[in-house]
Amino acid sequence: MAANDDAEFETFDQDNDARRRIRSHYRTLIQDLQDRKDDLINPESEELEEKLDQINEEFQNVKRPREAVLDSASVNMIANIGRLKAQALSTEFVRFSPAEFASRISSYFGCRPIAHDEEVRISANTWAALGRSAAPLFASTPPLNLMLGSFERGPRAVRERQPRTQRAQDSQNQRETVPNQLTNFNDGDKCEATTEEVDRVLKILKSVFRKRKKISFFEFVINPDSFGHSVENLFYVSFLVRDGLAEIFIDEDLQIPMIRPADSGRRNAVSEEERSRQRRHQTVISLTPGDWKKLVTVYKVRQAQIPPRVSTNNGNR
Repeated sequence: MAANDDAEFETFDQDNDARRRIRSHYRTLIQDLQDRKDDLINPESEELEEKLDQINEEFQNVKRPREAVLDSASVNMIANIGRLKAQALSTEFVRFSPAEFASRISSYFGCRPIAHDEEVRISANTWAALGRSAAPLFASTPPLNLMLGSFERGPRAVRERQPRTQRAQDSQNQRETVPNQLTNFNDGDKCEATTEEVDRVLKILKSVFRKRKKISFFEFVINPDSFGHSVENLFYVSFLVRDGLAEIFIDEDLQIPMIRPADSGRRNAVSEEERSRQRRHQTVISLTPGDWKKLVTVYKVRQAQIPPRVSTNNGNR
């Protein structure tokens, strides 16, 4: 470690005479660059490259920051002179002449050629035409201005934080079996009303069947004036089919669903096993408002065969 430190110290160790000599050379170069700046800018001169080679050669002896500062100053001066030399270089490709440009503009808009030291007056219409021709070259996108800055914004309303309710976390072992409590004493009335409505629909079905033996299922349940009542009719008819009081079948000639009241004699003769098997053949009917409108149109339903029930506050019809 000591040998390496000594070698590094000897590398940067220079006597004062050598350092003064290096600084003197840099100052001489900088002064020469300042005095001969105009000659060095000349594009045909190659002295600027020679000065750069001298600075690079002198930089090999720089070991201390003080000499490095002079090297940086000299390189910066050469860079500035090189920029001026590049600007002075003429390519001779395009040369702009204001007088020639004015003459061409005047000729383009129909004015007579401009003679030397002659003033030409251009009409207002010509100036307007010049503006219209130059306008597309200066088209700019309008800036985006926010309208929010023109309104006074009041103080921001602070919403009150609602206290968080703690959820009851009961383990499965702590849960108690609670019997269902009867909170609505009108449930029995609803069941009774449903039973009465099913009986009413059955009476209507038998009455219509006595008049005409073929009853279209959808003509019987669809109410052309009420989608909700049509759904209720489907609900009540499903009870009739479930209990074996009505039958739904496909007509062989028309190929549409038909409905009829079940024959009481045949129903009594059917065994309990067969009746149970028949109940398992169930179909779910989906009726949407769009389907309801199509059924009214296709079957040409004009009047509901099952009139809506009339309800009172006491629940009686």
